[in-house]
Amino acid sequence: MRYALPWQSVRRAVAAASILAALPLFGACIIDNTSSTPAAASGDLVVTWDINGSIDPSSCNAHVASTLNLRIYDSNDQQVGGAYQQTCSAFSTSLPVGLSPGTYSLEAELLDSAGNVRTTTVGAPPAALVSFYIYANQTTTVAVTFPDSSFK
Repeated sequence: MRYALPWQSVRRAVAAASILAALPLFGACIIDNTSSTPAAASGDLVVTWDINGSIDPSSCNAHVASTLNLRIYDSNDQQVGGAYQQTCSAFSTSLPVGLSPGTYSLEAELLDSAGNVRTTTVGAPPAALVSFYIYANQTTTVAVTFPDSSFK
């Protein structure tokens, strides 16, 4: 049986205390550099569309429509970001940025492969605006229909 001599126990205690005291020097310190102002909560927007009630990709081809062109406006009629585009046959798109809670409206039209407008603009005067409300931490889905009569 081994017994520790008193001076060995003291030496171990001093070594342990030295290690514990040195820990902050080796990265044990935590620095919080986050802002004291929390980020405002935002909501997401998904826009779906159909052509005369159909979400069959062949309906895009039949109407020579390749792209949905979408613009979002805030309650002050200021455009939010640029125009958002999605392939016609996707029949759904999500905005790549969150929107602050509030009232918005949208305008949309279908374009051909050369970028020419194929439909009347949904949401443009004299038609009623497509308005919707964005809620914090929620996804709002807005549906748009392009009837056969909207094609030029």
